[in-house]
Amino acid sequence: MVITKHCVILLFPWLLSATIVFAQTQESDSISLRKSLLSMEDQMWVDYPAELVKAQELHQRAIHSSCLSCKANSYKLLGKFFWANGEYPLGMIQFRRAVAFAVGDRETLAAIYDLMGNTFYYQAYYDSALYFFDRALKVYEADKNIQGMITVLHNTSLMYHRKGNFQKSIEYLFQEEQLKDQLPESVHEIEAMGAMGSLMIDSIYYWEEIADENKELQTHRRAGNKRGMSRAYRNIGKAYRQLEKYQLAANNFVKSCLLMKELEFVPEWDLAATDYRDANMKDSCFHYHYLAKQNAHKTTQPNVSYTLELLGDAHLHFKNLDSALYYYDSALRMNYRMNNRITFTGIHRYLVDVHTQLRNFEKAEIHLQTGLTLAKEVALIHEKNLYYEGKRFYEKNGDYKKAFLFSEMYRTYQDSINETETAVNLTKLQARFKTAKKEREVIELQQKNLLSEATMQTRNLQIALAVALLLILAALGGLFYIRYRNNKKMNERLQISNKEKEGLLHEIHHRVKNNLQIISSLIHLKTHQSVSSETHDALHQLNGRIYSMGLIHEKLYRNDDIRNIRLDEYLTEVGRHLVSSFEEREHPIGLQLNCQPVELEVDKALTCGLIANELVTNAIKYAFTPDQQDRKVTIQLVHDSHLITLNIFDNGANHKPVPSDLKKSFGLRFVDQLVNTKLGGEWSLNTENGFQVTIKFTSLNGTGKDKDRHR
Repeated sequence: MVITKHCVILLFPWLLSATIVFAQTQESDSISLRKSLLSMEDQMWVDYPAELVKAQELHQRAIHSSCLSCKANSYKLLGKFFWANGEYPLGMIQFRRAVAFAVGDRETLAAIYDLMGNTFYYQAYYDSALYFFDRALKVYEADKNIQGMITVLHNTSLMYHRKGNFQKSIEYLFQEEQLKDQLPESVHEIEAMGAMGSLMIDSIYYWEEIADENKELQTHRRAGNKRGMSRAYRNIGKAYRQLEKYQLAANNFVKSCLLMKELEFVPEWDLAATDYRDANMKDSCFHYHYLAKQNAHKTTQPNVSYTLELLGDAHLHFKNLDSALYYYDSALRMNYRMNNRITFTGIHRYLVDVHTQLRNFEKAEIHLQTGLTLAKEVALIHEKNLYYEGKRFYEKNGDYKKAFLFSEMYRTYQDSINETETAVNLTKLQARFKTAKKEREVIELQQKNLLSEATMQTRNLQIALAVALLLILAALGGLFYIRYRNNKKMNERLQISNKEKEGLLHEIHHRVKNNLQIISSLIHLKTHQSVSSETHDALHQLNGRIYSMGLIHEKLYRNDDIRNIRLDEYLTEVGRHLVSSFEEREHPIGLQLNCQPVELEVDKALTCGLIANELVTNAIKYAFTPDQQDRKVTIQLVHDSHLITLNIFDNGANHKPVPSDLKKSFGLRFVDQLVNTKLGGEWSLNTENGFQVTIKFTSLNGTGKDKDRHR
């Protein structure tokens, strides 16, 4: 017995050490396994069938391990593979098993809830989708996981947009955008805006997004991050798509796909093909669609059905009706098998159009009634579009009574959607203005309090000094020391206050810029409605002026100096924006910039921007004859001491000799008023070789200066 006890005592340290080593090995294996499970989620886009086999093997390892988090992530991984392939019932089985093991892993639990919500959303079971989205959001909120909250809010916003509840959709979208401000390094997808349709059409917003994404692109290029470069190109393409610059969008999508191919992911060739279709570039459209079709064996069922549907769209667009019918029928059968109710409801609409053009009226009516029955439960947008197709169908079929009824239903839905979208935008605009007003009131109150506090401190200091001088002259040196110390503290406080005021002023400029963006959005919405060409041109020109004002506030927001801006850089951006917004494919307009660096006070810079907007717009619209190929607009900026000279001219062949009352036109009266009242300068007009306006004015406070001379 004594020997046994001695043996145990001798062996105990060795047993303890072995136990610790075993536990550490188990923990290390669990961490490695969990990393492998998480990294495998992205690999499904490399070669889906091959990666599914690897995922199943990894799942077997995980369920035989002692790591509960590994088991939860393995069931989630397997469920995500089934979900991505449109096998929703199998995916839900795996997700529910994952929930049972994810009790202690809240991040994994929230991700599973989000996937379950998306499963129901894809099948248009919105109440169930909302239930799981809410559960995911609550977990992310409790854990303060901002990136997770952004993902769930985005998905919920899209779901409400499908239902036609635009008020709810925009509420979730605003929450998402506010969180992005707190987490600027979050993975940003421009499609979050693009998917909202006309609710978020905002030309200033998308031009800014393109500029920001180009900066991201350069950063990723320097770091050799091809995946980041691919995402940046894709975002730039989606922004150009929203701006209806389809060829530019397609070019960026091609660059993104080439990088995906280098990374061995399945390229998204359909993105490029769709924009080449909208640009009416038939050969390029079908080339990239068939590249996507060649990858069908590597990708998922929803991706294959999407490629077939887009091929149907392309054939319909180019009037290949029999081919369009073949691809739509193929996509419809696949989506019915997967129960993708949102997708196959939309395909019924396209089949109504195809059968109507083929004069298969009986089949067209079957698809129309089937689609309408589904759309009432699935998506308001599909219901509106089906009424439009029904109107066209009954017109061609000769049933004008039903055609009129469907036309009225379509107009009712269209008016309702437009009214709701406009109300949402106006509510957004009103809220922004109220917020800005309250913030200005807070700033004014803070300034008054600071002034009152400084006044009281100064008065108390003077009284204390007077009393001290009367009571004892011997303490004079000590009192001077106290006064010096108090003044130093006051100066430090005032310096802090000035920095706070500058920060608040920067924020005001940022919010004013946002308000101008909303106004631009509303004007853009109006130009897409049925308005006369004269009204359309006027709204377009007004939008240019708003862009010029918004750009000033954008620069002030980004600039350290809130009193002056670089006039040459500002005019360059205004000119490029105007030329790109009026871009023509047959005879593009060249913009020549010859601007010396000039720094100018804000009011005069804004006036110059409005003048440039007016003159460049008029040149683009009226200066050139239809057959003129060499089209140039030049902006020239020169300064000498305090004198600044701004020349804007074109080489247009459409100008006539100057009549005596030419300056009575609205545009030139507008320029004349701005030059005289705002710049205090003078201007002249010359139409001998094109149309040239020369403006000269002085900068009285001496801010117009060459930056290089002061370096």
